[in-house]
Amino acid sequence: LYKSLRTQAMGLVKLDNNDSNGFLDTEADRLGRSLESVMLNIGLTGRYSGAILGEVIQASEEGAASSTVSDVEAGRDVNLRKISPLVWDYNITQGSMLLGAGKVTLPDDNLSTLTLEGGSDLNGSLIGTFPLNSVDSGNAPGIQHGTLKLLLTKESDGALLNIQQMLVTSANALVELSDFTINAKYTDESHIQQMILNGTKMRAEVPGYLYEGMLSLPADKYVANESYTKNSGMIPSRLIFNGSLENSTNHAKITGAMQIDWLNALTMDMSEGSEESVHLKTEIHGLLERPQYQDTNVTLGFEEPLNSTDKVVTFSYQYDKTTVNATGLFDSEMQNGTIEIKTTDDVTVVLTISNGELVYGASSYVEKGGVKIGTIEERGGVPVVHYNDGTFESLQ
Repeated sequence: LYKSLRTQAMGLVKLDNNDSNGFLDTEADRLGRSLESVMLNIGLTGRYSGAILGEVIQASEEGAASSTVSDVEAGRDVNLRKISPLVWDYNITQGSMLLGAGKVTLPDDNLSTLTLEGGSDLNGSLIGTFPLNSVDSGNAPGIQHGTLKLLLTKESDGALLNIQQMLVTSANALVELSDFTINAKYTDESHIQQMILNGTKMRAEVPGYLYEGMLSLPADKYVANESYTKNSGMIPSRLIFNGSLENSTNHAKITGAMQIDWLNALTMDMSEGSEESVHLKTEIHGLLERPQYQDTNVTLGFEEPLNSTDKVVTFSYQYDKTTVNATGLFDSEMQNGTIEIKTTDDVTVVLTISNGELVYGASSYVEKGGVKIGTIEERGGVPVVHYNDGTFESLQ
């Protein structure tokens, strides 16, 4: 059993200094080198986009025909010019050098006077270029492209904001968010009662790799916590993430799903000074697809049950004909507990942990078909299974 698991594990990860890199080690190294070569600065694009949108909205409401922003980066200016009631253009300069330019389209010529009467869709956008490198980097400014497209739907009691696309690209990389919805409910025309964030699609391309995913906060999993004074007490109790990472050269692919449940979101005391702990349940499911190998399935789980300080850890692994399921029950410090490992051939391994160390002897043992067939012992600093027939099997 252990020899088989070790052989399979060595194909995935490096277990010690004598082992060659496993598949995941090799891919992680390649991805790391790829990310080092990426020329993309999402943060800088975000800073400029936020400043441009904010200033355009304010200048539009004040009836101005032009404006300038100089506080994004020292030594660089953003010059804004109104070219129609709803359209502004911008350029980013450093001295006499043009570093970026584009256009902003507003959903309404005076956002402060939007009313909730009737339903209508309003589209807005910001499309243009931005410097790739900051002033402080000491590098040439470079160039990257940014796109932001919004759809605002007015409803009788609120508004639905959909970020249709938020895209940043450069010569060798791309990051995109899309279909990110924010549902805002109002008590009146100027006060937001609550906001529900639904989710967003994500996509990223770097040299040799493609990432695609979806992050969601299901609207039906928002709960009203009486002790939470913001957002009408509404907080999300579940987060779901689905995504995949693919090597575009050998087409190896990791596909995964993660769900996090906030178990005491409804009842937790969130008032100032409260010391109540958050109780979470996390589940991760992953599928590894490798050329010339059968698919590998892995599931991980972690839970902090309500009305308990214990922690529960679960793990399952399936490859070829091998399936392993493990459950660990630990104290709050994860220092004491038991781990039970079961396989499809009716073998059960029980490990007892005390003060963070494996307890050898009768407390840690191996069963087959419900009958104890060996105990875990230490031989020369190495944990081994001492079977009833006198044979041994190393756990390392």
